[in-house]
Amino acid sequence: MLNYLGTVSKAALLKPSQIGKKLSFCSRFRRDEDGSLIIFSLFLLIMMLMISGMAVDLMRAETHRARLQSTLDRAVLAGASLQQTLNSEDVVRDYFDKAGLGAYLTDVAVIEDSTSKTVTASAQLTAGTYFMKLLGVDHLSAPAAGEAEESISDIEVSLVLDVSGSMGSTSASGNTKMEDLIEAAQEFVYLMQCDPDAEKPYDNVCTVPANTVSISLIPYAEQVLVGEEMLQEFNITNEHTDSSCVDFNNSDFQSASMSL
Repeated sequence: MLNYLGTVSKAALLKPSQIGKKLSFCSRFRRDEDGSLIIFSLFLLIMMLMISGMAVDLMRAETHRARLQSTLDRAVLAGASLQQTLNSEDVVRDYFDKAGLGAYLTDVAVIEDSTSKTVTASAQLTAGTYFMKLLGVDHLSAPAAGEAEESISDIEVSLVLDVSGSMGSTSASGNTKMEDLIEAAQEFVYLMQCDPDAEKPYDNVCTVPANTVSISLIPYAEQVLVGEEMLQEFNITNEHTDSSCVDFNNSDFQSASMSL
């Protein structure tokens, strides 16, 4: 044991010149800057690769999203068409199935009435990542949503109202038939020109754009009230000047059109 320790102690002893050389080497190594740019360049290269990889993953996700959105836009436009005879929801789902994206359609809603149709749909696709997963991001979401509406504008409505003597009799409501007719006509005009979804009592807030709905009243009893201006356009016999009503012959009822 003494010999071993003595041997180690002798081997570890260095001459002053050797110690100086080692200290000089350490000093030069500390001051030496050769190769530092290589290390910095390696860091830059890694950052560039990471950014490029993120760009690739983001572009892949955007490609999927654009395909999903374009399919959804076409589907809701086809489903919202008033000329569409098929079920609107089935049309939207069929578009996605044909494009191979049926599994990503999340919701379809259809609101339809006599003058308009609105179709709303949404879809969600999850795209896997190749490079961003190294940063802990395994998936990117690619959502799509859209709504299409078609409605009839510039509507012309004619109310043909019976104002004959029988309308003065009492109805089941206790009012005269004429009073019920006036109330019903006022309600109809409000629903057509203001708010078709309104419920009583009406709030008098009109949501229908001006000059899009035209309503005319055509009262009749034994004759039809044509009106002085329109009466001038027809070849008639003036039996009197008390009114602008006209009588029709039986043959006039054989055709929907009327000769001047």
